[in-house]
Amino acid sequence: MSFSKFFSGLLCLLFFAQAAAQSYPDMAGFVKLGEQNGHGYYLSNNALTWMNADDFVRLNGGYLVTMNTQEENDFIKNRLGNEMVFIGINDHDQEGQLAWADGEPITLDLHSGNSAVNDFGVMNFWDGHWQLGNKWEQRKFVMEMDNNNPGPSIDSPVQVFIFSGQSNMSGAGITAELNPVLQILPPNVTLRNHFYGVDYVDFSNGSFGPELEFIQEIAYAHPTQKYLIIKYAWGGTGLNQWMPGTYHYETLKNKVFQALGSLNQDYELAGFLWMQGETDAFNPYSANSYHQNLSSFINGFRNDLGAPELTVLIGQANPP
Repeated sequence: MSFSKFFSGLLCLLFFAQAAAQSYPDMAGFVKLGEQNGHGYYLSNNALTWMNADDFVRLNGGYLVTMNTQEENDFIKNRLGNEMVFIGINDHDQEGQLAWADGEPITLDLHSGNSAVNDFGVMNFWDGHWQLGNKWEQRKFVMEMDNNNPGPSIDSPVQVFIFSGQSNMSGAGITAELNPVLQILPPNVTLRNHFYGVDYVDFSNGSFGPELEFIQEIAYAHPTQKYLIIKYAWGGTGLNQWMPGTYHYETLKNKVFQALGSLNQDYELAGFLWMQGETDAFNPYSANSYHQNLSSFINGFRNDLGAPELTVLIGQANPP
């Protein structure tokens, strides 16, 4: 064999070895533990209850790890460090009847001890054996992925929600004070957030408004549905600053069209959420004209989007 053929063959082998080693990508919210026998394994960055962890891994296209062999069990144990983590074994559905969360048959049983209040599998880090914890415990967890379970298929069209308004829509929630899991966008949600002159695609702007809870609710309720959330809000403004033709109205409209233009699939305008501030309550004229101004704003926006039937939800701040 010539050197050139040998070198070309070696490059091909290296390429395919590298491709195989990268068959499972890095994922937000997890540390990749490695791959074995065509399966990818991930350790969560943050702690959840077992039930919430089960929801979270399914939303990400995986499942809580299932150990079928001692080799697989040791593979996980040797990568845990000093963590005791949730795994898929449980007897939640029927007390005393162990089952894997993904429905696979039990071919390896390393659990010991049980009680009526402990239903959810925990792997220890010193010998890899399992025990059962209760529904209130919060722990890190291991997600498993395989090529036969590529995750939920995403329904089309993309559902688009627009968030806009004054200070209460901008929000004063502190992102750093959240459970870290809530700071991670669910994989079926895309966010376009224009926050006081800067564009964000996540919650890294340091604060949040009502969009955060909304995103969590819809993403977990409908994991096979893809969503686009577009937010443009500006505190301290009066509704007269949102009338058609004004800076904020035109900026909101442009941000919506830019976000819609970035989609490469069909979409549906599912709803528009408006949250008022307090600026218009400072004088009787602004307060008395709020209804008329809001109607003008909504009608103009519907017309400009070409969506005369667009559903509009209005949040109202309770007066003192």
